[in-house]
This record gives sequence, structure tokens and C-alpha cells, in this order.
Amino acid sequence: MKSELMSAIWQEEFNFQVTEEEVEEKPQLLFDRYQWKEEVRIDAVLEAQHIERSAAQKAWDEKMRLRGKITDKDREWQRKKEDERRQRALRHLHGYAKSLTGSDALHHPIIKVKSEMAPEELQPREEKISKKQQEIIDKNNAKKEEEKQAADDKQEREWDKSVEALSQDGKDPAKLEKELLDLLIGFQRIMPSFVGFPALQVFKTPEAQVRIITKVVKNLKKVLEKMQLDKLAVELQPKVRSLVVYIYCLLQEAWNTYGRKRLLDGKCIKLFQEVMISLGFPQNARGLFEQWKKVMQPEAEPDEAEAKDKDKKKGGKDDKKDKKKDGKDKKDDKKDQKGKKDDKKNDKDDDLDSFKVTKEVDLVWSGVGDEYAFQLLNMGPQMTRLTGAQKDSRVNFSPDKWQRDLIDIVDSEESALVVAPTASGKTFIGYYVMDKVLRNDHQGVAVYVAPSKALVNQVSAEIYARFGTKIYPAHSKKELLGNFLKEFNSAGGVSEAGKYGWRNCQVLVTVPHILEMLLLSAEFQDWVAQLRYVIFDEVHCIGEQEGGEQWEHCMQLIPCPFIALSATVADPSIFHGWLSRVSKKKHASQVSIVEHKERWNDLYKYVWHKDEMRPLHPFCCLVESSLRRNGMSADLTLVPREMVQLHQEVSKIVGPNAKWDRLAPAKYFAGMAFVTKIDSRKYEKELKGAFLELLTDNSLKSEGFTQLTLSLQQNPELEMGFNPPSRVEEKAPEIDLRTLEKGTSYLQAATLFKLCKDLDSRDIMPAIFFNFSRKEIERMLKKLVDELEKRQYDKYFGDEDAKYRTKKLNERRRAEYEQKKKAFEEAQKMKASAKQESKAARASGENEGRGGNKSEAADTSADLMMVEPVEPMDIADEIDDEFTFHSAKALGVGQEDIEYEISKAAKGCEKWMLVGLRRGIGMHHEGLKKTYRDAVEILFRKGYLRVVFATGTLALGINMPCRSTIFCGDSLELNGLMYRQMSGRAGRRGFDLLGQVIFLDKPFSKIQRLITSDLPTLAGEFTLSPTILLRALYEWETMRQLEEEKALGRPSSEVARCVAPVFTLPFFESKTAELVTQVAYQSRFSLEFLYQEGLIKRDGTTRNLANLCTHLFEAEPANLILVRLLSSGLLHEYLTAEAAKTVKGDRKSHLTVKLASVLGWIFFRLRLPRNVPKRPPRKKFLPSEGCPKLPPLPPRIRKEIQEYNKQLIEIYQQFAYSVAVTRKVGGIDVTLPTSQKSFRYKLDERGEPFDGNDGAFGPEFFGQMVKYKTRSPFSALGGVGDHFRSPVDLCKNCRNVLHLDLNAIPTVANPPGRDGGDLEATNSWLLDYMIHGQRRYLWEDNGINATKAYKLIDEFIQMLKKAHKAFKALAPEKDIVLTTFDALAKELEQLQRKTQKG
Repeated sequence: MKSELMSAIWQEEFNFQVTEEEVEEKPQLLFDRYQWKEEVRIDAVLEAQHIERSAAQKAWDEKMRLRGKITDKDREWQRKKEDERRQRALRHLHGYAKSLTGSDALHHPIIKVKSEMAPEELQPREEKISKKQQEIIDKNNAKKEEEKQAADDKQEREWDKSVEALSQDGKDPAKLEKELLDLLIGFQRIMPSFVGFPALQVFKTPEAQVRIITKVVKNLKKVLEKMQLDKLAVELQPKVRSLVVYIYCLLQEAWNTYGRKRLLDGKCIKLFQEVMISLGFPQNARGLFEQWKKVMQPEAEPDEAEAKDKDKKKGGKDDKKDKKKDGKDKKDDKKDQKGKKDDKKNDKDDDLDSFKVTKEVDLVWSGVGDEYAFQLLNMGPQMTRLTGAQKDSRVNFSPDKWQRDLIDIVDSEESALVVAPTASGKTFIGYYVMDKVLRNDHQGVAVYVAPSKALVNQVSAEIYARFGTKIYPAHSKKELLGNFLKEFNSAGGVSEAGKYGWRNCQVLVTVPHILEMLLLSAEFQDWVAQLRYVIFDEVHCIGEQEGGEQWEHCMQLIPCPFIALSATVADPSIFHGWLSRVSKKKHASQVSIVEHKERWNDLYKYVWHKDEMRPLHPFCCLVESSLRRNGMSADLTLVPREMVQLHQEVSKIVGPNAKWDRLAPAKYFAGMAFVTKIDSRKYEKELKGAFLELLTDNSLKSEGFTQLTLSLQQNPELEMGFNPPSRVEEKAPEIDLRTLEKGTSYLQAATLFKLCKDLDSRDIMPAIFFNFSRKEIERMLKKLVDELEKRQYDKYFGDEDAKYRTKKLNERRRAEYEQKKKAFEEAQKMKASAKQESKAARASGENEGRGGNKSEAADTSADLMMVEPVEPMDIADEIDDEFTFHSAKALGVGQEDIEYEISKAAKGCEKWMLVGLRRGIGMHHEGLKKTYRDAVEILFRKGYLRVVFATGTLALGINMPCRSTIFCGDSLELNGLMYRQMSGRAGRRGFDLLGQVIFLDKPFSKIQRLITSDLPTLAGEFTLSPTILLRALYEWETMRQLEEEKALGRPSSEVARCVAPVFTLPFFESKTAELVTQVAYQSRFSLEFLYQEGLIKRDGTTRNLANLCTHLFEAEPANLILVRLLSSGLLHEYLTAEAAKTVKGDRKSHLTVKLASVLGWIFFRLRLPRNVPKRPPRKKFLPSEGCPKLPPLPPRIRKEIQEYNKQLIEIYQQFAYSVAVTRKVGGIDVTLPTSQKSFRYKLDERGEPFDGNDGAFGPEFFGQMVKYKTRSPFSALGGVGDHFRSPVDLCKNCRNVLHLDLNAIPTVANPPGRDGGDLEATNSWLLDYMIHGQRRYLWEDNGINATKAYKLIDEFIQMLKKAHKAFKALAPEKDIVLTTFDALAKELEQLQRKTQKG
């Protein structure tokens, strides 16, 4: 047996030969008796890109068919409808894109750059300028500067009034804070940050901006002295603290923006010091002065003699001689000049020191105390972040260093793995890649791979917004944007049945499943050859058991550079190492790793308990035993205020301790002007290190650790050596958070209403509530909407007084309306009369031959221009602002767009869902209609929706920035990885300064695991299987045929080089297994298995139903079993026999139900536990008799499956033995995996205990010992050898020289612990659903929740459709398998639609 493809892969590295074996040919009843066709190619890509016509289109086709004739009028009508549908699709895409970018077009037009042009030709040429031209240029520049100065002077005079008006009453700190923010940031601010001083950008010069800031600070100083902050009422002290924070941030940003550029003079810096000292920041003031002095000190000026020497370097030899002669005299002059410079420097230092504040400044507020602790406690969100200091012409923002490294990598056409937190700004590189591809030519293709449909839609809209201005030549068929999913494909944002424009798109957005098919497909290798870059977003999905295989194959098969993005990769070095090996194997570009660990915004954590929000310190969640044994999680972070709280509480417990005391904020930050985000991160690192040292040296004992976890739960009462103004006393907590258990209050309307109101009052909306149950989030939405309506009804109709007030209010509204209506009607009459008079005047003028009198011909009085009044709505039908969470501001700005989105979502939407949208509440999960889901995303981004209930669909990269994420309920799907993805939605860069994470009804044990757990190490599954090998062989065979016809898109040698990593470098790490050897042998025995199944010939080419098997590759091992049942004719015989027994009134006897009872054993099979609970009795919608167990298979089909399992296990045992004998039993085989304790694996130095010459006992004894090569020595102690009873036995008890995963052995319903026997019990969910058609009973009868049931049924329907399409190409028109599969798919679809409507 040979294989050309495997030889091309193996010869280079393994030099492996496959021996031929005689295998008995099986009778092909399918082709002989049932007339199925052989060697018919079914292209998986062509089938995937097929789009079913809509119901309206099908109805039109049926109407035309019945009519029998299509007229030109019919064609015109159909063309008009298609144009309308296309316009609707483009309008939707445009609206979606606008909600993402905030504008219609984000980029300038894309201009093609000719690739053949040299780089120096692209650079602008330097032109020589004459002296006169230079004078004109200088004159024009001077004139522009004068105009700028004049404009700034005028603007400054207008601003002086606003500056002087800053809270002249001097009583309300909140009012002063608002006026300050409005003045320097602007009324339309997104977040309250002075960074960049957005409102000051109206000034043309920075000097004018500095003058305004100086005036503001001067006025603030006067106002603060007048306000007497310490004497304000107790309830105003929190507002005072907030005001002090913003004034401090104002001074800090002024220094960062202007001081470092030497734009702040001595008087200004002195003013800043005085204000800081008066607020209680004397050390910061001193630090600020020292920084300013360092910046303002002059740099050493070059000597005049040295400057002259440099100018004369270009002179001749005579000049050089003159320099030598004058050298001695110049040395003496230099000494004198140096002395003069030192004197000048000392004088300059004296001048600078005069601006240092030395006199005493009156304290206006005594609430600061330890100024560095105050910063950490109150200014964490406002701390200065490290951003790119230099602009880069390649992008329209100032990139950070790691972002600039990424740009350099892409410009070098290399690959990169990018690991950076959510909202840190890593996604930009994907669009930079697209921009480069689009600008280079019209042929290159960039592919964006996303893990979900929701993310595909979002990325497509953003590409449309960014690059939609690119124009292609008139003759070109190229499009900018294309989508390709399982469900649909589109080009230019429009999906049309029968048109597959995605092939002509320069940017394709797709999912891994589709890209894998494209990369393997022989017919699409010309498209693969056009690939320039691939962007993998959320690449950590490669580690998922479901779908991870497709991610792995895509990264192995691509022939071009790539960018892989993720926020949650624990140890990226392992993944990077594998990517580098794969790239090297393909002779592709180098793979770099770019890692950025700093999150832009901190996340503040809370627990909602007893109707209040309580701060949750991460150290409360630590488990002492685990902490002492394993240390702290690498990504367990503290926000600045938690650092202060931790230091204070530990100090109370351990007492004086040199290592810990040096980390007191006053000592650690002493001398700093301002504490930045980087400074706080360094402090956090040292704080955590010192904390672990306290545990290690037992300075912090177990009792102290318990006390610490309790004290950190309290609201911080910081003792920093000062007496702050009196505050409102807070009640001590009544419960220990560690006792929290799972609750269900999140399903109660009152709890949801109180929580949302609390979030609204704290101004930390919008919020996303995460819950993995579709049923529960629908219930939460409905209950909250009902609660709002009920409370509004009670307000207006709750009692007799309320009814009376409402009645009077309605009457007053009606009276006002009638009055306005009457005035409007009078105005209309006057307008009509004016028109008649004007007409008569014009007629009179024409009769007199001089035209009409214009003053009489028009009347534009206000009375005649009145707008018709709108009839008032009954107050019962209105939405009261008190009982809604929508944004009134967003509604006022974009009411027309909002109404359009809501009206579009209303089609096929429940009434309560529509009411929820109008009250600012929505939900998001995969089961919703796309129109509603898109409307929720758009309205949320517009700011209109402020509460969304969602499942995991919003966890992966969806751009829905929020301020708070709430985790309610509990689910097994919520693990540490998913928690980090979901919590990352809060506090997005550019929108917020911080984010909130709130736990609602979570047990504390689960909160502990989520916060303290390490990210799981990214590790793939061992994915090599017979089906992937068969797919490669089949496509390779087609490629060779196309190559002979000179129709293959790229050389077959290049294809083989890209396919090689799939069979040589799996993404799987093992410390003991010989994976290279295992992969080679597994490929060899998979070939043998495929040969025995009749799917390939001796020369490695495919035959029989190999194409059908590859077409259904997603369903392995069901595809192998189905092909076996078809080839043997057993499925035809069974359906033919059962068709004769069908009784019309007996549902269980229908042929589709019978087929379902067989397919339920094979496709989407669910195992049953040993003890099955009894089904509660009911009178209707009864399931199958043996529910939840499927009835036994027909004897012959069961026997065929058992034979298949037996044959497969034998082959895998041979494979395991072949791998095992490549390595002798050694110390690694007798080492326990956890304790690493080793045992003796051979006789010691004394040799054998029995001498064969002395007697027969020794040989007899050793002869009876069980020999083994494959089985683990520990398992062999039981007296068993290399015969394994089942796949479970093989996987658990084989030697660690190889790794076997039970999921990778494609058996079907094989009993786990014994040879042969009956098949393992299987869940009857499919048969039961076919009988009663009620999805809700699948949970009660079969233990399948609503979310999983919907997904299972939908996937089963898609599989049936896919199989039916393949059968149509292979089988006769009336074949019983073909018709029954089609009927089963239609019945399931009908039941699914009926369930959704119900």
C-alpha cells in the first residue's frame, strides 16, 4: 500500500515505508443493487456557499411555475424587489457601521500604490528654494502666526468671562467641580478626564492654553480660600474630596502636557505649588518643583571654537594647517569659557530656586493626611497612563512601544502572536494589515478569522466603515468586503442566492470551519495563492474541545504570514514555540511574540448582597493552604485603593516589620511629584512579594490570615496618621462574605429593579448582566419590564388620589392640545387667505403690465408658519423617565435612527421584548432573530440601551463597551477563562476610567475560583483522525488531476509543504510521549483502517463513498458508520422493511421516526448515566416507551456497528504496540505522574535470583511471567499483558511513550469496560422529540436544557441537509434513503419553527 501525499510528507523527515496487506474486498451492494453513482465529486465549499432562497422567493418561484410564463413586467417587478432588498441590506450595514465608528466614513480614500515603484520614488522630492522664495515663505509664516495670535487673543477675552464666573458664590463644591469640568473638558465629554484638555483645543497655540490654565488655577485658589472646605457640612465632605481630586488632576495634567515641554514659567509653577500645599500635598509640591527645575536647567551649549571647527571641516588643506596653529590659543580660551559657564549655571540655579515656595501656606482642607495614600485611595482611575510619546506616520494615533513593534513586524511581512488584555488596543493591527493589503493592489486578499457569527457581523461593519471608500476600476469585478459562514455568504454587504461574490473580495471575514475547507479544497487553490495575511482573533479558542481542531488546521495550512490575537493566554511561550515550528516546517516567515500585560482600566469588584453593593477585596478570596503551597495567581491584580487597604490591615496584624513597613505609601513614594499607573503597578508587585515573604517566614500566621480576610471585607476606615473631617458613620457588616451561597434573587423583579437603580444612581451604567441560560435571561428581562410597568401604573393609578391627579393631568394636556389645534387651524385659514390675496395681487399686476407687488405676494409671519400640534398620548401609554433605563440624551440626539432600529426589530418580536427596548433594556443570545440582536448591539453602542442581559455571545470581542458587568446565577460554563473574557467588557479604553465587576447570587466558593485561579495553559487536543487523513488524500488526488490539466492554482509541492504540519506537528504537549513517532505510526495505521473500510485503494487513491465520508467530516465517527451502513446496504434494507409496516395514525411507525431511532445511536449521541431517574407521569406529549433510553438497534445494524468497533480497536492496539516497541521500558515508565516517585524496572547488580543450571524452577518461573510492551508496568502488575478489552482500557493503561485520547478513537457506543457485548445505552432525545415535538420536555425527560436542546436540534437539521445534498448527487431520485432523509429534515424544521412560535 502506498500514498503519494504521505510519501511527500514522510520522506523528508521519517523515511517511512508502508507495507502492503491483502484485504478481502467487500461486496458493494450500494452500487450494484441500489444504482448509486461512483466517483462523483461533492465539493464541500460549493455546498457550504449555497444559500437557500427565502420563503418569499420560493413563493414567487412557485407562482411563476404554476403560471408557466414569465412576462417582462414580472421580471421588472422581481428586479425592483431585489434592488429594494439590496438597499435595505446596505442601509442596515451602514447603520451598524456608524454605531461602531460614530461616523459614516472613518478613513480617507484608499489609493493604490504601485508595487513596482522603488521606495525612494515614493518619497517626496526636495526642491531648491531661492533666497527670494524663502523670504516670501517666511513672510507668509509670520503672517499666519500673527493671525493665530490674534485669534487666540480674541478667544482668550471670551474665555476670561467663564474663568471669572467659576462658582462665585463659593458654597457648593459639586457645582464648582461641574463648572471646572465643563470649562476644560467640555459639555459633550465622554469621560471626566483632563487628559489633553479637549476644550482648550480651540486655541491655536499652546502658550494661549497655558495662560487660560494659569487663570483657572488662580481663580480656583481664591475660590477655595473663600469656600473654607473644612467648615462645610458633613454631607458635603465627599463632594469636597471629589473636588480636591479633580483640582489635583488638573495640575498634574498641566504639568504632563505643558511643563515637560518647558512652557510653564516660574510664576506658574509657584502658583501650582501654593495650591497643592493649600490642599494638603506639600511633598508633591516639592517633587513638582524639583522636576520643573530639572527640565528648565539649560543644556550645555557647544563652544564657539568647536562650532567653527565643524563648519570648516569641508575646507581645503590650508585651512587644516591654520587650525593646528591656532589650537594652543583656543585651549586657553576654552578654560575661561568653562569657568564662565559654571558661573552662569549657578546664577541660573539661584534664579530657579527663587520660585520654590518656602513660606508657610494656609491649609484650606485637612482631609488629605498621607498624600500618597490619598492618591492611591482616591485617584486610581485618574492616574496617568503610559501612552505613546511619539507620533507614527503609519497610523493616525501615537502608538505605544509594543504597538509600534507590531507595526514593524507587519511592515516586514512577518507573523506575530499578540497577547494583550482586553481594551488595551491590540485589534488595531488587524485593520492596519487590511489597509496595507488594500493599498498594495487589487488582487491580494486579507482574511479575518472570528470565533462567532456576532463577531463576524461586527468586524464586517467596521471594515465597511473604515475602507468603504476604496474605488476599483470600472472593468474590475473586485469587491472590498466579503463574508463566508455556514449559514450565508455575501459580497459588498449583500447576500444573494446563486451569487458567490466572496471569491472576488479583498477582505474576507469568516470562521475557522470555512477557512479550513477553503485551504484544503483543490478547486480554490487559486484563491489560496492570493492570500497575503490572515488575522486570527480570539486565538485562544484553539484550546477548546469543540472547534479547536479547525483553528489548529487553519494555522497549519495557511501559506502566508498571520497575526494571532488573544487576551487570555496563560503561558504564550508554549504556543509561540509551536507556531514557530509550524512556520519553519512550511519555510514561512518568522513568528514573533508581542506581549503586553498592563490593562488600560482597572476593574473594581463588588458583591450585591441585601440590597447593597459591597466592595470585594481580591485577597478576601485567597485560600491560605493554596497560597502557601502554590503562590499567587500571576494575573491577580489590585486596584490602588486595595493596595492601601492591604498594607494598613496587614500592619495592624503583624505589627512592626521592617520589610513591610518600608512599603508604607509615605515612605515608598517619598519625593515623587505624582504617582502614575506604572508606579502603582511596581508598588503592587513589591507589596505582593512582601506579603508572600510574610507567609513564608511565618510572620503572618494562620490566625492572622483569617483575621486579614475578615478585616478586608469591611469598608475601609483608613488610619493614616491624621484626623479627617467627620463623616457619616457606616454600619458594620452583618454577614461574612465567605458564607455566601448560591441564590435565586436575580430572577426576582424587585432585586433587578433595585440593582439597576443603584447602578443608575452611581452613574456606572450601561451594564451587561451575564447568565448562560437563555431561559433565565428571557425571564429576567420580562420580569424587569413587568416591574417597571407595574411601578409606573401604581404611580398614576395606584390609589384614588393618583387616579384623580392623572385624570386632571390628562384633561390639562387635552385642553392645551385643543387650544394649540385651534390656533393652528386659524393660522391655516389665514395662510389660505394670504395665498388667495397674493394670487389676486399677482393677477392684478399682470393685468397692469408691471408684475405683482412682492410685499403682497408673500407673508412669512410666525402665525402662518406654525407646526401642527401632535395629539397628546394618554399618560398610561407613556414611558415615565422614573421607570425606564434608556438614555434621554441618546434619544434626543438620534431619535430617528433609534425608532428605525426598534421598528425593524419589532418584526417577529414578542411585545414585552419591544417594550423592553423602549425602556432601555434588551437581551442577546444566539437563539434570537438577527434583526433583534443587531438592534440591541446598535442601540447599546448609541448609548440608548443601558441594560442588557446576555449569554456568552458577548464574551468574545464584541464591541459593546459598558461600565459594569454583573455575573448572576451559576453555571459550569463560567470558568476562569470565560470570567476574564466577560469582565473585560467593562471599562473600555476611551470610554471609561474604570470598570465594575459585580457578583449577584454567586456562592463565595465560585467567586474564589474565578478571581484567584490561574489562566489555563493553552493546550490543544490530539486531533489526528482517519477522517482528516481521508480528506487530505481526496483533495490531493483532485489537485494532481488539476495539475495535469494545468488548472491548479498553485504548485502541488507548496500544497504538500503546507499540509505537512497537520500530520507531523500537532498542537499538543506531552512530557513523556514520543509524539513525532506516534503521529507517523498513527497515519500509517489510519491508512490501513481506511483501506479495510474500502475507502482507499492500494495506491492511496480514494474510492466508493470516500467523498461522502469527507463531506460529513464534522460528524466523525458517525460519517464512518453511515458510509459502512450504506455500502453494506443495511440501511436500505431496514427502511424498505419498515416502510411496509407504516400505519398512518401511528406516529411511532412512521418511517422518519424509525430512521431517527437509528440515527440517534450515531449522530450527536449523548451517553446516559448508569442510574437513570424515573420520568414524572403526564397524560399528553408522551415520549418513546423506553425514554430516556433509545430502543435497541435492528440486529443486523447492531452487529455491523459491533464489528466496526472490534476492527477499530484491533487496529489501534497494533498501532499502540508499534509505537511502544520503539522505546524500551525505562525509568520514565515506572515513575508515578503526581508524586514523581520511581521504582525499579530491572534486576539489580546481583543479577537473576535463580541459576538455570541448578534446577528447573527459575526457567519455569520466568516463563510464566506475562510479557508486555504496550501496557504500563503498574497496570501489568495485575497479570494482564498487551491485550486491551476496550478503548477505555487502552487509553488508561498504555505506557506513557504514547498519548491516547478516548475522544480521538472513533468508536460508536462501545461499552467502556468489556470486549464486545451490547452497545452502551444512549439518550433517546431525538426519538422523543420526533414523537412529541415539544422541546421543553427534553429537560424533564432527557436532562437536556433549553439552550443545549436548541443547539442539538439545529445542528442535527443542518447535518441532515448536508447529507441530503450529497445523496442527491449520488443516489437515484426516488431512493428510499434520499427521500427519508429529506422528509426527516423537513419534519424537524417544521417542529423547530412551531416550537419557536409557541
